Amino acid sequence: MTLSEFKAQEGLTLTALASLLGCKVTTVHGWVNGTRRPGWDAVAAIEEKTKGRVTASDFVPRAAMEAV
Repeated sequence: MTLSEFKAQEGLTLTALASLLGCKVTTVHGWVNGTRRPGWDAVAAIEEKTKGRVTASDFVPRAAMEAV
């Protein structure tokens, strides 16, 4: 599940999601829209805070997954 899907499923605003993840709204906005990718520490925190519903592989572009 993508972070965007998690946000929608949980009915969270960007502000609420940023608060949950302990990040700035602008940072989370980039992750949700796919214009930025989180670092490994942030990915670990996202996986923990979403209880495993959003994982590291959810941040890998689909084209890269298909190339493997």
